Amino acid sequence: QGAPVTDDPRDQGDGFHESPGDWAKRAAMGAYDDAWQLIFAIDRLSEKAEWDKIRAALKAYPGDVPFHEFSAQAFRRSAAAGQRDILETMTAKNFALPAEDGAELIEQLARRHLPQAARAIGFLLETGHSGGRALASVAAHGTPDMMDALKNQGCDVRDGAAFPASLRNGNTATMQYLSNKG
Repeated sequence: QGAPVTDDPRDQGDGFHESPGDWAKRAAMGAYDDAWQLIFAIDRLSEKAEWDKIRAALKAYPGDVPFHEFSAQAFRRSAAAGQRDILETMTAKNFALPAEDGAELIEQLARRHLPQAARAIGFLLETGHSGGRALASVAAHGTPDMMDALKNQGCDVRDGAAFPASLRNGNTATMQYLSNKG
């Protein structure tokens, strides 16, 4: 648990405040204004699927991309649209999706956004997010093509939870697929 939030804007837990002089230095440089402008902009642009404008905004922004509801939403929309390079850029600028959010995102991408999101799934797996939840969900309710897409992006389809999930839900197509994969 962090320090309590107070009325002092330097205590607002935005991830930037590192020392007593840090807030003033960053505020003078416009760090807070620029960060807010960026996360609002990429959120709005992702709603409109204006991927090139997001790329330009991220390229022009000199600092780290803070984790916030709006930046996370832009990340999710970019992933759903298969914009792996945007995910890579945001991650390179220290945007970090929490582990549970990453596992949930992989599941959503696998269930609703294949094939366009396949490379985004691969990136999330490469950066350490778990695909187990997606495997179990697709095994239970998905298709062999969806399982194959997960396998091709790096999920281990021989994961112990996948076959029982397909069996419990009567998904014979994924049971057969998993059986054929060992």
